Amino acid sequence: MNKELLYGIYLLIGILSGVSMGIIGVGAGMLTIPLLLYTGLSVQEAVATSLIIQLLPQSLPGVMLYWNKKVINLKLIIISAFLLIGSLIGIYIGSYLVTKNIINTEEMHILLASILFVSSLYIFYKEIYGRDTDLAIIDN
Repeated sequence: MNKELLYGIYLLIGILSGVSMGIIGVGAGMLTIPLLLYTGLSVQEAVATSLIIQLLPQSLPGVMLYWNKKVINLKLIIISAFLLIGSLIGIYIGSYLVTKNIINTEEMHILLASILFVSSLYIFYKEIYGRDTDLAIIDN
């Protein structure tokens, strides 16, 4: 998979995260981290990347800790830039869908349960079968 396609995937993950945040109030951690694991990032890299996109205003202390541990590097900063742009687009879309009652409360609950279920299955699968589905090719 080439870098341009992978950056597009990161942008899409950011949009999905933003839509989820706009609809059900969560996304950056609950949705983004499992999807980043699927792209081949380690759990530590996925958490660090998620913290970068949440940097303002809530995650600066966590980012500083990962920075001091030298987990954050240029690769994660580039990934985070695409996720941030996608999240900004997605949060607007998600908020619009909810405020215009295009997505109702029942649908929000179904979406949240579905995301949690699929994410849990994926993490469980990865623990048993390893990292055969990794997509990441971006080097530092």
